[in-house]
Amino acid sequence: FPSHDRPPLITGANRGIGLAVSSLFAEHGAEIIACVRKQSPGVAHSIAKNAGVDVFKIRSLTLDLEDNDSIKEISTTLTSDRKKVDILVNNAGYATGSRFQLTSAKELQKALQINFIGPMLLTQRLLRILESTDHLGGSSVVNISTSSVNFPDVGMTAYSASKAALEQSFRVLAKEVAPSNIRINTIAPGPVETDMLSLMNSDAKLKLIHSTWMKRSAKSSEIASVALFLASDLSSYITGQTIHVNGGLG
Repeated sequence: FPSHDRPPLITGANRGIGLAVSSLFAEHGAEIIACVRKQSPGVAHSIAKNAGVDVFKIRSLTLDLEDNDSIKEISTTLTSDRKKVDILVNNAGYATGSRFQLTSAKELQKALQINFIGPMLLTQRLLRILESTDHLGGSSVVNISTSSVNFPDVGMTAYSASKAALEQSFRVLAKEVAPSNIRINTIAPGPVETDMLSLMNSDAKLKLIHSTWMKRSAKSSEIASVALFLASDLSSYITGQTIHVNGGLG
């Protein structure tokens, strides 16, 4: 895992879960395509430093999931470079929180675009180069969703709805592409120690953490480990599934 001429593409790779996934994959020998909304030379260096690898193994590309032309440019770039991708991690997301009556059309549309439509369009384009491979596990798409799809909470209307759409649509896609030896799975994390969690109201954050059986939030590395499993041949007979990584909820 994985072949050097078929690097994994990871969105939202500059921080949080995306940075942890990129670093762990690089640590295991992958040459990473790290996609970020705003280009920064520090992204590749951060991943390389975390993974203990040379920075030339990390390629950073700009991708704005709100801009459909940006999505098109990514696939055009990879096609012109004759790059094949075995692994796609749809990690980039937009967290928004407001009660239903206060959720504006603009916020709802933004959540749907970044969390659902953008990843769908990106995957649609990359399926042309996300080729079926002859190894047992084939190619793999891993999506990052949220536990709030199954364990809803106040103020999560737009965020939960957009991630629910992501999960269900990719389950359908998983069935469509399974004969081509392409697997698609989703990770639904509970509270994770990221910037997203730090933006929550302190009372709401404590309530969420204490609702887990383990009474703690996850480290980004604990989500990355599951992504590594789903991207590798260790999960060669798993597709169309949502893996809940939430320390126990409910």
